[in-house]
Amino acid sequence: MPVEAEARLLEIHSRYGPEHPVSRSITKATPCITAAVHAAQAALDAGS
Repeated sequence: MPVEAEARLLEIHSRYGPEHPVSRSITKATPCITAAVHAAQAALDAGS
């Protein structure tokens, strides 16, 4: 079942809390993660 990247990142934060190492890592990586998601979606859209 597809899920929006931003929604998934918010779910991770809510599950672990703001001070957990997972949340801190996701916070730092969010720009890279969202850029990769947008690039992958653009590539998929271009191939359709």
